[in-house]
Amino acid sequence: MASNDWRRVEELFHAALELGREERDDYLASACSGDETLRREVESLVTSYESQQSFIERPALTLGMQVISEGLTEPLTGKAIGHYKILRPLGRGGMGHVYLAEDTKLERDVALKFLANRFFDDEWAREQLTKEARAVAKLEHENICTVYDIEEIDGYNFIVMHYVEGETLGESMRGGPLPSERVLDLAEQMAGALAAAHARGVVHRDIKPQNVVVTPEGKAKVLDFGLAKFVRQQQELAVAVADANQTSTAGLVIGTVAYMSPEQVRAEAVDHRTDIFSFGIVLHEMLCGTNPFRREGVEDILRAIKEDDPPAPHAETSDATREGLRRVALRCLEKERGLRYQTAAELLQDLREVRGERERERDEARRAATHAPTPWGRRRFALALVALVAVALAAFVAYFKQPTTHTLAVLPFANESGDASLDYLSEGLAQNMTRNLSRLSELKVKPQRLVSIYKDAGVDPAEAARQLGVESVLVGKLVRKDEALYLDAYLVNADGKRLWFDTFEVRMAEVIRLQDDVARGVVTGLRLSLPGDDAQRLARHQTNDAEALRLYMLGQYYWTRRNKENIRTAIRHFHEAVERDPLFAQAHAALADSYVFLPTVAFGHENTADMYAKARAAAKRALEIDNLSCEAHMALGVVMMRHDWDWAGAEAQFRKAIELKPDSASPHYWYSQLLMITGRADEALRESELNRKYDPFSSPAVLNVARAHYFARRYGAAADICHEELAKNPDNDGALYILGLSYWHLGARRDAVETLQRMYAVNPIYAAAALGHIYGKTGREVDALAVLGTLEERSKDRPVPAQEKAIIYIGLGDKNRAFAYLEEAYEERFPSLISLLVEPLFDDLRTDPRYLDLASRMNLNP
Repeated sequence: MASNDWRRVEELFHAALELGREERDDYLASACSGDETLRREVESLVTSYESQQSFIERPALTLGMQVISEGLTEPLTGKAIGHYKILRPLGRGGMGHVYLAEDTKLERDVALKFLANRFFDDEWAREQLTKEARAVAKLEHENICTVYDIEEIDGYNFIVMHYVEGETLGESMRGGPLPSERVLDLAEQMAGALAAAHARGVVHRDIKPQNVVVTPEGKAKVLDFGLAKFVRQQQELAVAVADANQTSTAGLVIGTVAYMSPEQVRAEAVDHRTDIFSFGIVLHEMLCGTNPFRREGVEDILRAIKEDDPPAPHAETSDATREGLRRVALRCLEKERGLRYQTAAELLQDLREVRGERERERDEARRAATHAPTPWGRRRFALALVALVAVALAAFVAYFKQPTTHTLAVLPFANESGDASLDYLSEGLAQNMTRNLSRLSELKVKPQRLVSIYKDAGVDPAEAARQLGVESVLVGKLVRKDEALYLDAYLVNADGKRLWFDTFEVRMAEVIRLQDDVARGVVTGLRLSLPGDDAQRLARHQTNDAEALRLYMLGQYYWTRRNKENIRTAIRHFHEAVERDPLFAQAHAALADSYVFLPTVAFGHENTADMYAKARAAAKRALEIDNLSCEAHMALGVVMMRHDWDWAGAEAQFRKAIELKPDSASPHYWYSQLLMITGRADEALRESELNRKYDPFSSPAVLNVARAHYFARRYGAAADICHEELAKNPDNDGALYILGLSYWHLGARRDAVETLQRMYAVNPIYAAAALGHIYGKTGREVDALAVLGTLEERSKDRPVPAQEKAIIYIGLGDKNRAFAYLEEAYEERFPSLISLLVEPLFDDLRTDPRYLDLASRMNLNP
């Protein structure tokens, strides 16, 4: 039989397995259409499959493929293939053999997964191998086995993978149930791997103990995403199911029988939730030592998976951790997909809650042990009771005479290490400390932007406290000592008294613990009591992955210095952070906040629909994880405002963000813009001033006030603000742009042209529309057309927004071309078009019916 006939054999083989004997005969008679050779081949495979004794431990697809390829793979031990020297076999995968090899070029051990010999010339099998490699190569996570490369050498096709030393989880469980703490550690690592894979659209579909290796250090590595299949994100599952139905082989059942999900058993299309069910089986087995669906025969196993409720996990001993894990396992094992965890990220979040419960239980036990009274202590307690009541009453009165809220500012941490590449770390630590300490009900912390003026200022901490109007300040310095990096942190009050001081060695792998230690030092120094849930709030982390936090801090560093290059660097680091930890809500929100800047003239005109689709998805993901995220509500509001033109929805999101963090500057910034474009000038000015109040040293905040005045046609006020900003930064493009247009509308035509020409010489794309418009208005048609020519030339490298050309044609008096380009901007939903009603440059169009029609379609009311 030709090799390319084997795909048809495999299809019929899997379909026949699902049928009874009589139904199978009828099916094969029809499906083989008189091809007796084909029918005999399939019947032989089925017979061989049903005679296997160890079917419970082996994947259905592997069994079928192994029967096909039995005896066809030549021994490779000792052979050199390219720069790989084969050392010994490691096992057999679904489509071939896995060997340990030495990569002689890079001098490292690797695992090589070979396609069975019979299929080297099978295009379909080669395609599956390539898809497998590409799928796993996209997954970079500490708990996923890394794929290095895919090779085709001397007729061999194979994947080069990281070689993981250790034993499989199945081998670890040979002695019975695992201790609660070890189960929790392994479960968190496995769930983290799945969450990372699912975030990339990859489903494993074969989660089982044999596909998890536990290293001697206790690190879990999920192996063999070889059966992985790409699906869309959860919000597009309906489409994914349709696609799966079109591309799946009829009747194909993939995965080890005893670890299948009900939908796999029924040969239905699968999504991310199939992995969650299989994970639940593995978790159950770790807890009690047995698979909940193990039965005598394969039919009984399949029936149990589809119909039987799993037994509640049991064990010889019980504790709060084990009880929490049991609850998680049972929810994973819901038959109906809609009742399980809907994402691995949600599953991981619950496992982290179990860990939090365990930590609280331990803390309570330690406190109880520390304060347990002795018999003599109990007698003394009884004798002193009356005295204690009196003392307690006095303390009660004294307590309520003391202020219950302390005020603090976290000064920018100084990088005195001599290594400028650590600037991001000093900034990020200070920002995170501000965010973490702000959660405490007894502490009012100044927003980081309000204290940014003290960066590199060398101000005395006590003087800074007095200037900021706070009781105390937290100071931090990164320093080098004996080749190691340390953080010197101390707390100083407004009188110059040092309340607390400590030095911490900075190890990036322990940076989260470092932040916790500093926070505890602040609590100690200020003698905070941590009432209510404050202790839990302080211990709650947006991420427990130190590398994800480092990447996030890098992203923030570049985002605050955003320009065309830095905004893309920031996005890359935020992406890497959420790949490390899909539950990192802050990083998702930061991604959303970054994407909305890209479809603009200032930051490089990217495709609007693509950027806002990404921004919307990131904002919604952040809200799924943390519905109380101010940043996520704000980012979603920006998408609704600048792309969806849903003014009421955007306003609701901005108001929610402000409610969550009233002194956060960014929500006021965006809300002021919504108020500007909807014609609420006085409210817009108030919000823009609030934005400047909470971010007084930020150029965007200052220019936002100038823009509010400009749109309100208070050109003199706008010009004054721009002059102040240009005195500090003479090359500020935003200030030059608003100033040039303000001059124009004030009648200072020469000043307007000179200002915009100055800007055009440095940033022609940004200044072109305004300058070309003014050229057209002043009769300089040739100059206006030259500016248009510049835009056309630049558009060869990067598209130029149609709205920019429309503004020039308005100046030239060509309304037809102006409206044609505005229609293009409308179709694209170019973000700046939302200023249609308030931008003075559009005044010449206001009486044209096409203008009113355009505004109406944008849900704007002239």
